Amino acid sequence: MAIQKRDRKAKPYQVYYVNPSTRKRETRSFATLREASEYDSEIKHRLKFKPESFGTEHSSGIAPSFQTLTLAYLKHKRFPPKSENETFHHLKPVMPVIGHLTAEEITRSTLRVLVMRLSEGGIKQNTVNRRISIVKSVLAWAEDAELIEVNHARGFKCLRGEDTLLQPPTPGEIERILAVAPDHLIRAVTLSFYLGVRVGPSELLRLRWEHFDLERKKVIVHSARKNPKAPWRVIDLKEALMPLLLRWQQDGHEYVIHYARRAHGQVVDLPVTTFKRSWHTALRAAGITRRIRPYDLRHAFATYALAHGADLKSVSEIMGHADTSMVLKRYQHALPAQKLAAINAGPVLKVATSNGYVSGPKTPLSEVATHEKVQ
Repeated sequence: MAIQKRDRKAKPYQVYYVNPSTRKRETRSFATLREASEYDSEIKHRLKFKPESFGTEHSSGIAPSFQTLTLAYLKHKRFPPKSENETFHHLKPVMPVIGHLTAEEITRSTLRVLVMRLSEGGIKQNTVNRRISIVKSVLAWAEDAELIEVNHARGFKCLRGEDTLLQPPTPGEIERILAVAPDHLIRAVTLSFYLGVRVGPSELLRLRWEHFDLERKKVIVHSARKNPKAPWRVIDLKEALMPLLLRWQQDGHEYVIHYARRAHGQVVDLPVTTFKRSWHTALRAAGITRRIRPYDLRHAFATYALAHGADLKSVSEIMGHADTSMVLKRYQHALPAQKLAAINAGPVLKVATSNGYVSGPKTPLSEVATHEKVQ
């Protein structure tokens, strides 16, 4: 028996020993070396003087399968229904390959076979990586919970997938969508573009009129669970949005974005949970053939705000991000005018042509270099 230190943030110190009753190796993890040393001393004392104290309660002799570990993992984590359904969706093609295997049987070779099987049928690499990351999360949790002794998935890496960033919709495209959109989609598109909130039930579709203070021109947005340090944020309302909000508020509905359905002779207002179908219908009616997702409206907010000189930190806080790196990496898109400005931003060379004509730059490159040396 001994103490070993693992490369883990939580409980890095592990005590392992052989159970004299089962003849199997058992482990227990601790957060500090002192706790591990105390437990190690206790086990040594029991092994020498009280070997009968080791029963079979720690090991049934049958290692749990990956499917069993996954169910225990989901029960422990208590994900929201949407996240849990997405996890089940990603694990559906995984289970036929490794669901029946124990953690000890899931080797790096097994994981490489899994990657190959998941890649069949033209599945994108990012999707494969997402499914492998869930497998690694389950096994890492099981290892920390001391349900398994070995975890071959630790440190296993897949090929990096291609980042596909779609160009956000232009103001002209958004206006074409609004011209053919039903009322609930008009509200969803307008609020997404003007507020930069997360497009979906986590933020946008949760907005109720009680969240708005039209006199002070502010709205409280209850943030998604991605940033637990900021459960809500206050956003100033754009001046161009005010006339629309005042008009929409007169409807007297609880939710800003809602359906009006007739049931039993009465009009019933239902909150909107998704608008994907109406979104694609509006795209076709507007004659837009390129791929644009509803979430790209959030990308459009960041892109056009930064292009018009908005402060990066302010844009990040409005969008509900803890730091600015996510906005720079995922949400800011270079517009054609910005690319043109970048081309024309550098110094101009003094070039002589074959007929003796010399272009006349305002700042020759030689002068720029000299100026830099002086500085």
